[in-house]
Amino acid sequence: MKKVFIFLIVATIFLQRIHVIHAADYSSYIYEKQVIKNLPDLTSNQYKLKLESEVQKTITAGGRLDPLYQDQGITGAKYYFGYPGEELLNLCQAYLYLSSTLKSSTSTYIKNQLSAYSPLSVAYYPTGWGDNIDLTKGIRREYYPFVRDLPLNVWPPTAVPVTSIYVVWNCADALSDLAFANTNWNSIQSTYDSFISSGSAVDTYPKLLGLIGYVRLANLTNHTTNVAAAVDKINTASVVLTSFRNTITIGKTYFETTFNHDWSIPLFYTSRPNNQVVTLFGPEAGRFLGNEVENQVKQVFDIIYPYMPQWYMYKGDYGGVGNADASGSHVVKGLELNWFLGSGYSENNLFSPEVPWTYYLIKAYVYKANTSELAKYLDVPYAKRGDLYYMSKLVTLLNTYGQTCWTDTRSGAETWILSSISV
Repeated sequence: MKKVFIFLIVATIFLQRIHVIHAADYSSYIYEKQVIKNLPDLTSNQYKLKLESEVQKTITAGGRLDPLYQDQGITGAKYYFGYPGEELLNLCQAYLYLSSTLKSSTSTYIKNQLSAYSPLSVAYYPTGWGDNIDLTKGIRREYYPFVRDLPLNVWPPTAVPVTSIYVVWNCADALSDLAFANTNWNSIQSTYDSFISSGSAVDTYPKLLGLIGYVRLANLTNHTTNVAAAVDKINTASVVLTSFRNTITIGKTYFETTFNHDWSIPLFYTSRPNNQVVTLFGPEAGRFLGNEVENQVKQVFDIIYPYMPQWYMYKGDYGGVGNADASGSHVVKGLELNWFLGSGYSENNLFSPEVPWTYYLIKAYVYKANTSELAKYLDVPYAKRGDLYYMSKLVTLLNTYGQTCWTDTRSGAETWILSSISV
């Protein structure tokens, strides 16, 4: 009996150790927001002026811009920036660097867009579009006019992502205004409930951001009933730790189901296979990548960057062997990358815009690239106005002029990160 008792004690301790090993505490990601402090005077900074110009062109276009149409050659065409939440998120992230006058007009624009095209209910714009978007109508983003409609199947339509809650939190935080969140709490709660009832794991970075946004808004608006459950779902979702590896697998699936040509690193997608590309990024996701899966990320990108040295260019030279058959031997701890690095992507005429943007964010948040390096990789916009990826890169670059501080949204406690400025 004594031996049995001792065995039970040992077993209990072992199980507790298993729990300690596999349970996580992601409180820093859940509660701490990125704040850039100690910025120098950037009034005449060329990148600040570029950002202000991009914001100005977006908010004074005369209405909501239509999605950007991009045809990448053999991989086919896709639409970008159709989800209203993408634009709202990028404008909020740019808000710090705008002049006082532009801040005022941007704030008004954001509030009007929240009212007209709520990120909690409008999954894509234009609404009621059927299977296609008429490229001869609307307020275009492209550099070039369309002489005729180019029908592109976009069915089934994408759905409102749980990340919409993170978008709403960003709007509230940037503008210091909880009015929209308070008025629309039922929609926020419904979005959260739908995600939970779906049984989905927190297996992508946008989903992680969505739950982070929910916890923060719930605390700010005093709707805390489900906060503990949301925090627990993040902390016990061990699949998050391997989500970078999962994205490689997803990318390979895209490649294999689109005639061995659709290469991508889908870190921040909430929609893509149905030609409606939706990407949502927050600094918390970048911090997570840099802290939790840094080695995994670098194992892959240490191959990608030298293999595609012009990855940041709108049009550049590509690796690829010029056909759809993978060659070489690019294997990273069980991750086979032949499909990506030796496939037929050299047949495409240019990178799709989310690819260099994703690589840029990896450079900033995982490789901790400094100001001069990020400036070298900036390149040019893909659109004459409303290129949200270009705006995001400008914001990421400007952030390096100051010091990154992670501030607890509850207590105000600060965790400082050394600046990476070097000019």
